[in-house]
Amino acid sequence: MVDLSVELGELCLSNPLILGSGPPGKSGKLLKKMAKGGAGAVITKSIGLTVQQYYRRPNMFKIKESLLSSDGPYEIDYKEWFKREIKIAKEAGVPVIASLYTASKDPKEDLEVLIPLAIESGVDAIELSAFSAVLNLADETGIGPIQDPKRTKEVIRAAKKMTDVPIIAKFIPEIWNFLDLIKVAEEERVAAIALRDAVFPAIRYDIETGKPLVSRVKGKWLVALSGSAILSISLGYVTEAFRNTKIPIIGLGGVVTWRDAIEMILAGATCVGICTAAIIYGPRIFEKILEGIEKYMERKGYNRVYDFRGLGVKKLEEEWSRETAPKLISSINADLCTGCGICLRSCLNEAIRLENSKAVVIEDRCTGCGLCVSVCPVNAVKLIEVQR
Repeated sequence: MVDLSVELGELCLSNPLILGSGPPGKSGKLLKKMAKGGAGAVITKSIGLTVQQYYRRPNMFKIKESLLSSDGPYEIDYKEWFKREIKIAKEAGVPVIASLYTASKDPKEDLEVLIPLAIESGVDAIELSAFSAVLNLADETGIGPIQDPKRTKEVIRAAKKMTDVPIIAKFIPEIWNFLDLIKVAEEERVAAIALRDAVFPAIRYDIETGKPLVSRVKGKWLVALSGSAILSISLGYVTEAFRNTKIPIIGLGGVVTWRDAIEMILAGATCVGICTAAIIYGPRIFEKILEGIEKYMERKGYNRVYDFRGLGVKKLEEEWSRETAPKLISSINADLCTGCGICLRSCLNEAIRLENSKAVVIEDRCTGCGLCVSVCPVNAVKLIEVQR
């Protein structure tokens, strides 16, 4: 039987799946349900000194396995969180992580109130919300939240001076500040980093009325996109983080299936955060993903998650180190091919034709781009290496 346990700093988790901070963690009761569904740890919705005013309106819209969303209800103030809700969540028996945000100019002002109460309530770790380090939070200028590395450092340093419990720094990185954020995490010696959050800016419109499907009532930002649509972006950031730091990573953004979770671990994540999928499918999504991970590990002969953590990055770097690339062409299994013609229509090199209702590769035209492999609905196409 495989061992799914992982260590996140000083925290020991029975499995690598974590409920990410968001709507499924907006109460102790919901956190408990998610933990009972199979999460190895749970993170609260971000808790601050002020409860945001909430306007009743559509604030979520599902598109396949993704969500357009804006800020939802903050129904519980911080005193009730630490007096009652954390205790309810801890009844499930998994680590409970409090996500804290500070909107004050000096982060110490909010954290001096929040952290002692969080510790007294029994939280096992603290996640510092990326929005604590967003300088354009108050006026909502620009196209979305912009995390500032200098402010990130101030928030982390202030928190670490107040407690010895593990500190997790959450990032909503952009390409121009990503390595600066990683450097801050290294310098301040956080227990883990969590990345990323939903992607800004996003919007969709109702073509009959012209109105946005989801919007904010106040503020100038557009809404955010989360779920499967952002998985490739999230994997990219986790990959680059793994290449640039030894700090444990919670990979967030787009994980909906067990295959997605495996990819996140291959990219270097120690733990896999799940939020949007928990909204769409409920607490049982954790159990379903864990079952898939366990079967995958048994099939591949892996005993622990660490046996394949970062393996994808290693393979990527091996590809980069090649001086010459092998020559590849497509090969079609006639027994599986249904003659649907999808590969033929998508081939920009006109390297596929139909013969007797079966797809056939024209080898001297094939460049080995691999598109036909991914569009084939019956997995009849693969790439093979040939001599130059």
